[in-house]
Amino acid sequence: MPSPLRAVWAEPAPPRPPVRRWREVAVVGVVAAVALLEGVLRPELHGRQLFAVGTAVLALTLLWRRTRPLTALLVAFVGITALSLVPDPPEVWSSIFVLGLAYGVVRWGSGRAAVIGGSGLLAYGAIDSVARGLPAGDVIGGLAVLGASLALGTAMRFRARARQRALDEVRLLERERIARDLHDTVAHHVSAIAVRAQAGLAVAPLRPEAATEALAVIEAEASRTLAEMRTIVRVLRRGEPDAAADAPSRGLADVVLL
Repeated sequence: MPSPLRAVWAEPAPPRPPVRRWREVAVVGVVAAVALLEGVLRPELHGRQLFAVGTAVLALTLLWRRTRPLTALLVAFVGITALSLVPDPPEVWSSIFVLGLAYGVVRWGSGRAAVIGGSGLLAYGAIDSVARGLPAGDVIGGLAVLGASLALGTAMRFRARARQRALDEVRLLERERIARDLHDTVAHHVSAIAVRAQAGLAVAPLRPEAATEALAVIEAEASRTLAEMRTIVRVLRRGEPDAAADAPSRGLADVVLL
């Protein structure tokens, strides 16, 4: 297997797919309603009731086009293939919902799922069109529509990946800036502490109270350093409550509590 294809094959699914929203449920409801209306309003279709109900049920697979894209596509593919086994199968317009599944498998599926789903759809579309004796123009047009859906899903996948890389780069640059600020802050106060400690040691034989004064200054500088470090750490842990930001990192004893 060539390296580019191997890289695509091994690519994981995009992280954190969006949660299902009411709009997706509404789209599925519209597709199902159109399928049922098509069965009622097109009396010329042979077996229209079976195809209408079957298409309306298969449209539910759109609800899983993000979380289980290849499974949803396979279920719809098997269902539509089973419906087409009846004698003289009709052309059901509402079955166009499969384009949404084609988009979903390359947008939200793993590399393996995208390759299997996309190539399988294109191959099936070509073989089925030729087997039914469709004109060359219809075959090319159908494959072009299917290819456009797959291309759109691929483009959106790459766009989301590029946006994520840009966000990660911005976060990295911001963390580097904060790390430099943290280094400068700590270095400044530690230098002041060191200088004050050396001064206290130098004058301690002549003025014993100088050691006490040096310790007081060192304590103040250390407290200021800790306060500024906590402020910077809160920025790094943005989005967490203050209590969580000040709390120590979780250890092995906290595993049971998670």
